Amino acid sequence: MPLKRLIVKWRLSVFSVCVALLSGCAYLTTAFVPNTLDQRIAAAQKQWRGAKESDQPVSLQGKQVAYSQNLQSVLDRLIQVSPLQGSRIKVYVVEDDTVNAFTEGTGIYMNSGLLKLTGGNADQVATVMAHELGHIIANHIRSQTTRGIVSSMVPVLFQQMQAKPTTQTIAGELMQLGGAAYSRNDEKEADTIGTILAYRAGFNPLALIDFFSLIEPEQGKTGLSDFTTQIVSHLAQYKLAEQRYTDNIEEFRRTGLPEANQTALHWKSVAEQERAQVDASLAGFKKYIASASPWYRSHPPSNERKDTIRWVVERMQGKMSDEELGKKSKRVADSYRAMEGALFPAR
Repeated sequence: MPLKRLIVKWRLSVFSVCVALLSGCAYLTTAFVPNTLDQRIAAAQKQWRGAKESDQPVSLQGKQVAYSQNLQSVLDRLIQVSPLQGSRIKVYVVEDDTVNAFTEGTGIYMNSGLLKLTGGNADQVATVMAHELGHIIANHIRSQTTRGIVSSMVPVLFQQMQAKPTTQTIAGELMQLGGAAYSRNDEKEADTIGTILAYRAGFNPLALIDFFSLIEPEQGKTGLSDFTTQIVSHLAQYKLAEQRYTDNIEEFRRTGLPEANQTALHWKSVAEQERAQVDASLAGFKKYIASASPWYRSHPPSNERKDTIRWVVERMQGKMSDEELGKKSKRVADSYRAMEGALFPAR
C-alpha cells in the first residue's frame, strides 16, 4: 500500500478511536502543530475564538457523565486569567471510582474518584484542572487510551537506555513504559502553564504537589524519580563493568596473562549483576505503576515536576528572576516567557 494511503488510513483510525471513546469529541489535535510554545498558544487561541460549545456526552465508556456547575465556576476562574479567555470549555464529572482527570480539548473530565480522594480540597481540584487546561493551551496531542504494560519492552528499553544513560532519557522511557499520555516536555509545559493559571486565579499552585503525594501507590516513594535514580545508577555501573571487562579480555588475548583473564571474568560477573539490577528496577516499576491510578499512569509525578511547580511559584512571587529560572531549567523559563507574551502581548 502506498505511504500516502497508509498515513490517511492511520489518521482515520485515530479519529474513529476518538469518536468511539468520547462522543462529545469535537476535534483532536494531530500532527502539523507549530513547534514553539508561543506559536502553539497562538494556534489554540485562534482555534477557540470561533469555537462553538461542544455537546455534553451522556456517557464515557459506559460511565455516566454529568455537567458540574460548581466545578465550572472553578474552571471559569482559570480560563478568565488564561490566553483562552472567553472560550467555552466545559467541565464534566465522570461517575468512576478511579482517580483520573483528562481532556480531549473541548472539555475537562474529572472522575468522581478523584474528587472523593481530595475531599473537596478546592486548591487540589483547581490545580489538577489547571494542569489539564495547560495541555489545551499548549495545543498538545491528546490520547485518552492508556497503553498497557508490555513485558517484552524491558529488553528493548534496556538497549535504548544503555546507549544514552541520562536521567532525562530514562525518565522518558519509564513514562512510555507506564503508559503516559504526554511526553516529559509536554508535562513540564502543562505544569508551568497550570501553575501560572492557578496562582493568577487565586488558588494555591503548590496543592498539586500535595495531590501527587495522595496518589502515590506506595507512601514514602516518589515514583518515577525513585526508579529513574535506581536505573541510572545501575546502568552506569553496568557500562563501567562492561568496559573494564572488554579492556581486560583484550589484554588477556594480547598477553596471555592469567591475571588479566581473571580480572575480565570478575568484571563480566559485575556487569551481569548490574544488568540484573536494571531489569529488576524496570520490573519493579512495572509492578508499581500497575497498581497506580489512571491519572498517575498518564501523568506520572516526579521530583522534576515538583521542582517545576516550585520554581514557577517563586518566579510569580518575584523571588526568582528570569535569569535564575533559566539556570534552573531553560525549558521552564521559555514556557514562562511564552505565557507572559500571550497574557501581556504589549510588553
